[in-house]
Amino acid sequence: MKIKAVFSDLDGTLLIDNFKTSQENIDAITAALNSGIDFIPTTGRAISDVPQQLKSVEKIRNFILTNGATVFDRQKNIILYKNYISCKDALELMSTEGASKCCVMAFLDGQVHYQKDWEKRLKGSPVCPDVAEFLMYGCKEVENLYEYVKNRNKSVEKITFFFTDLDNRIDVINNTLLLEEFELSYTLELNLEITNKGVNKANGIKEFCKIKGYSMDEIAVIGDSGNDIEMLSLTKNSYAVENAVEKAKLAANYSAPRNTESGVAWVINKILKENTLA
Repeated sequence: MKIKAVFSDLDGTLLIDNFKTSQENIDAITAALNSGIDFIPTTGRAISDVPQQLKSVEKIRNFILTNGATVFDRQKNIILYKNYISCKDALELMSTEGASKCCVMAFLDGQVHYQKDWEKRLKGSPVCPDVAEFLMYGCKEVENLYEYVKNRNKSVEKITFFFTDLDNRIDVINNTLLLEEFELSYTLELNLEITNKGVNKANGIKEFCKIKGYSMDEIAVIGDSGNDIEMLSLTKNSYAVENAVEKAKLAANYSAPRNTESGVAWVINKILKENTLA
């Protein structure tokens, strides 16, 4: 059966660093799109911090964002599907014991918002350089994040915590409210991504496939980290890049070269070849 759509994670899979991918990947994506295969970036990011290099590929029409909470049609500038955290619940999450020791990010209106004192909270933490690099791109600094979200009084796509140490992360994860009411995932050892219960990349893909009429046998997925595990288990055509975490590798049916070796291009070129034989 021919593959009609490829869903690829960004960080650690398609991207070499926080901001760019290889020209080989761009060329392969363009070839796939020109052959009629849909290519859908599937990411924990908001649309504001998707790298411009990808946005410049005009035929990339659809994005699955904030770990599946948002399915976005860029061409029509409409949200095809959403499942967001209520403002009330978002404020409660931001008041969770231990949050004061974190850098908290709220994904709202397609943009990442963070409180300006994040450096003070994370001073001396090994995660600090990762946060600093991320905040350089497409994120908005606010004076008081809690008050900003409260005053906006709108649902929130995702809440992300960056922790100073692993014990702090464990304390927050063990919070009963989080375990019972929300979906938890991670991309780094010292972060935690929180969405509504049942929201993950796999669910976002399912919602998109319902709209497009794709079966699970007609899609391929590529990923590397903890928030990719569900989508790697979704279809038999699943690939983990060589630099993936062990759980992602176990969830995938196939392996691909590392992100720094244009693993996504390798998968796409394989699919293009197999499609011609199908």
